[in-house]
Order: sequence, then structure tokens, then C-alpha cells
Amino acid sequence: MHRTILSVLFVSSFSFAACTCDSQSDKETILKGKTTKGAAVVIRIPSKPVTKESKKVFVCNGERQRLKGLELWMPEHGHGSLPTAVNEVSNDCATVEKIKFLMTGTWDLRLAFESADKATVSVTVR
Repeated sequence: MHRTILSVLFVSSFSFAACTCDSQSDKETILKGKTTKGAAVVIRIPSKPVTKESKKVFVCNGERQRLKGLELWMPEHGHGSLPTAVNEVSNDCATVEKIKFLMTGTWDLRLAFESADKATVSVTVR
């Protein structure tokens, strides 16, 4: 029983520590933007350059707004991608998985927060 509790605590601590938008290496892409209400948003993608193989992003904001969703949209072609999965780690940091850039080009990462605030940050996928 003690082993199970320690495992759960370790996994929770590891997940919290892993969610950061501070640069971890020179092999990452850091994107910055602002929400419609002026709050800063930082997105860390653990690959540089961003490619179709990029599958996860970290989203941080200074206003402690919970991330409700992230939609991938390709404005040049007028279509999106498959649904993503938001895993909230704290009020100001979330990991987003199931990222699927279907093709190369410019993609918009459309962020929606529970506070009804929104942001769009663009990235070029190679």
C-alpha cells in the first residue's frame, strides 16, 4: 500500500515539474503571444524546428487562467486538425497532447481559457 501511495505522489510531482514554459534546451521552440484581454501566453514545443512529428506542447499564462482547449487551425487551407487533449497540471500551466500537424506550413494554435479569454499564436511547421 505504501508503494502505491509513493508512486502516485512521484507521478504527480513529476508531472507538475515537467510542465514549464521556460526553455529546457536549444532544441525547443518558444512562442509568445497575448490573449484578447492582454494576458501573456507562452507555448513551449519540445522540438526545433517544429515538424509534423511534434506531438506535445506546454502552455503557460501569467494570469492563472485554466486552459480549456487548444485547436489547431491551418488558415491558408481553411481547415483544422484532429482534437487535442489538454492535461492541466496547474492553474497557469498545461500540457497538450495529441498534437497532429497534418502538413507543413503555417498553423494557428487557438487557445481557449475557462475565463472566456482567447489567444491565437502562429507557428511554422517544417
